[in-house]
Amino acid sequence: MFKNLQNDIIYKTSQTVNSMTDYKRTMDCMNIGPKDPFYFNEDLPVLQKFKPFFTKLRETLNRPDAYAVIEDDLLLLEHFQFDNTKVTKKGSAQYKVAAKTEQKFKKILVKDGDFAVLDEYVERNGKSYVENFLTQFNSHYKKIDDYKAEMQKQLKKDFKNIYMGFLIEDASKLGSKYLNKHREHCLDLLQTKEFLDVFEKATKLDFAIFAMTGDLCNRYKTFISRRTIAERRKHEIIANDISAFLFEHDVAASGLIEF
Repeated sequence: MFKNLQNDIIYKTSQTVNSMTDYKRTMDCMNIGPKDPFYFNEDLPVLQKFKPFFTKLRETLNRPDAYAVIEDDLLLLEHFQFDNTKVTKKGSAQYKVAAKTEQKFKKILVKDGDFAVLDEYVERNGKSYVENFLTQFNSHYKKIDDYKAEMQKQLKKDFKNIYMGFLIEDASKLGSKYLNKHREHCLDLLQTKEFLDVFEKATKLDFAIFAMTGDLCNRYKTFISRRTIAERRKHEIIANDISAFLFEHDVAASGLIEF
């Protein structure tokens, strides 16, 4: 029997993400990194208010992806993901390239002891990052009223307060990293002008959590409420201005051994 051993951990990550249910992906993002997400001090009262809900998240029958109930209050959490590569009707460029590489490995690796290294190239830039985020955000935001109505119907209860949050996952392969003044930085979506512009107008949202999951060595999450929009504006980053993210070229290695 032959077993294909892929040393490229990104493929394993992509396959794991794709095979997860929406609820499992949501919980995976919520549990990465430190127990609490990074936050601005002004956000702490809001974060403390919602933390008890985060420990009680449960799966819904359909949408949104998770909910929690404390007495007469309901919290809804909807997860979506995007990446920093061009997306067409056929899907994300990073997954299409990964699939093609996997097919190449299957053709190359035919006998015990075979080993191959392939170079992958995917263009990654701020324009694609912003376009993909906005497409996903707008698609989910317009459904918030439906989420609330559906959950009240499902739970057969009229709640005193219904809170809505988005869990936004950057699943870019190896993360969204870029160079600024010769230093490597991870882009925090919640600190970008493009996010702040839409969040400021998105009055149906109480908070957002951002998770970067593609870089297994640097997985992190951040939190924002409506309290810190003005403060974050002072240090906002324009994602559209990032001409290229790191790791446009990626090396994938795989071998075949017999047991």
